[in-house]
Amino acid sequence: HLLGATRKDVRDICSANGVDDAEAQDRIWGGIDKVRKDVPGAAGGVWFTEDMRRLTRMIKRERISRRLQEGGAA
Repeated sequence: HLLGATRKDVRDICSANGVDDAEAQDRIWGGIDKVRKDVPGAAGGVWFTEDMRRLTRMIKRERISRRLQEGGAA
């Protein structure tokens, strides 16, 4: 069973999909549902997102928004 994606994973996924701006990555992380899970070696647990579909939609929305701001077609 996979745990989900951590904040670092989300940043890496964003970067791999052309969303390199740290503020945009933080907006995406902040706008996604997260759960805290116990992980060996991590005191207090680690936050994960399990909703990869929502993550995908948010990345697409960010890319479209950026294109529109640059004056390009969506």
